[in-house]
Amino acid sequence: MKRIEFLGSFVCAVFLASTAAAAPAATVYPPCPNAPTKQDQETAKALHSVAKREFSSALYNDAIASWTKAYRFDCKAHMLLLNIGNAHEKLGQRDAAIGAFREYIARSGAEADPGIIEKVKNLEAAAATPTVTPPPEVKPELKPELKPELKPELKPELKPEVKPELKPELKPELKPEVTPPPIDDGAAPDGASSGGPGAWPWVITGTGGAVAIAGGVLLAVGSAKVSKIDALCAGNREGCTITPAEAAAGNTGLTLQWIGIGALGGGVLAVGGGLAWHFLASTPDSAAPTSTEPTSTEPAVSTNRGEASSARWTFAPLLSPEFAGAGAFGTF
Repeated sequence: MKRIEFLGSFVCAVFLASTAAAAPAATVYPPCPNAPTKQDQETAKALHSVAKREFSSALYNDAIASWTKAYRFDCKAHMLLLNIGNAHEKLGQRDAAIGAFREYIARSGAEADPGIIEKVKNLEAAAATPTVTPPPEVKPELKPELKPELKPELKPELKPEVKPELKPELKPELKPEVTPPPIDDGAAPDGASSGGPGAWPWVITGTGGAVAIAGGVLLAVGSAKVSKIDALCAGNREGCTITPAEAAAGNTGLTLQWIGIGALGGGVLAVGGGLAWHFLASTPDSAAPTSTEPTSTEPAVSTNRGEASSARWTFAPLLSPEFAGAGAFGTF
């Protein structure tokens, strides 16, 4: 029993020693016999601004240090002692806070705030009453009851035995290769030309039509621009005074007119040439009759007396960067 009492006393002594070491030392505020100078007051105001920012950032120790320095410069500003006490109270340093508030009451005298006096009494009463913290309530942990999971019994599925079906081996029947006779459909063999122009006449006709339409549009746009300038000048282009923008618009109109005329003429020639090429070149040649008479070994002599010679005419368009037209060619 004595050993237990000794250990309890030792633990209490260690606790009191550690509490005393953790508590801040009492702040000694210097006496204030003289009034501060104007420079001292300005320095105290600057330190007070720094302390307010530190207090707003929860840097309470730094705020206490800044307000203490400010009070040393201006010891007539007793409200700084209230700020120091509030910062100590935020840190839980009750004794230091009571010391700062008591210093404020002593130095302010009759001008001391009655609310601060009441606050000091409350703090001293709270310090005299020991705070007993009840132990936390421990609730038993309730665990859910675990029931075994019942799984259905799986029985193996019996499948009937499948035997492969035996099929007789089939041998391919050999048939003699039969080559069909060639079919003469009158078409020309591969690689031989049919003699017709194909689709080229229609390509030229379509291209010429598109160029002609574009030329007509350009001609209409250019004519509209030129007509607008003629309306401004009343038909007298040489003695007319117009702006450079209007002159440029008139020149553009003349250029579009010439381009439109050329495109329209070339397109019309291309359309005509394509159509003529298609209809003239697509005329089938008259087949020469087969003579049943024996071929003579003597050379044939042409009398050229009003006899019509066998001639073939071909019509094709002629296109170049500077010329568009059509030509006819004959062979004898």
